[in-house]
Amino acid sequence: MQTQGNIGKPIFLWPASSVDLQEAAVQLGYYGYVAELFDSPAALLAAEARNPTGALVDCGGTACLSEANQKALTELSSRVPLACMSSSGSIDARLGAVRMGCQAYFTRPLDMANLLDTLDRLTAPPQAEAGKVLIVDDSPALAAFYAAHLNEAGFVTQVVNDPLKTLEALNEHPPELILLDMNMPGASGEEIAKVIRQQEA
Repeated sequence: MQTQGNIGKPIFLWPASSVDLQEAAVQLGYYGYVAELFDSPAALLAAEARNPTGALVDCGGTACLSEANQKALTELSSRVPLACMSSSGSIDARLGAVRMGCQAYFTRPLDMANLLDTLDRLTAPPQAEAGKVLIVDDSPALAAFYAAHLNEAGFVTQVVNDPLKTLEALNEHPPELILLDMNMPGASGEEIAKVIRQQEA
């Protein structure tokens, strides 16, 4: 483990071998963060008692493909805001990050201004909820992708993958906004919208 600075908000970085993260650690030290670089996600978890405000991982290599590393990062993300960076901005890479629990995603070259803005937002004290959103999409992967971005913006989300269960979800947790997939088996988004309007009439 390597540490940059000695005061400020602690943030964990992995892997320590990443040149981009080594450079980011130095820059973060100028803006109120104490960056600690780790050799493995397991080491990140072991150090969690120090209450980091967040974690940034470089998934540009093959390390993130390890099942053990993915499991450790997923566990960490349940308790600490997790951000990922990679050379790829593809939907597959982003979905992989979402499934690990990443709340933010950066591509190379790393934009420090964007990183700092995002870290400040992720590590800020909780604010009032922006609202409740119901996501109706038969694709679990896409629904999770939308939910992750809305959660990042402060919304509370509920996902329904079976359009025929939309009314049940509406009655249990009435949302302020409904996001509907227009093309779904069993019932289209347009049809579900008309059914909802019937309920409101």
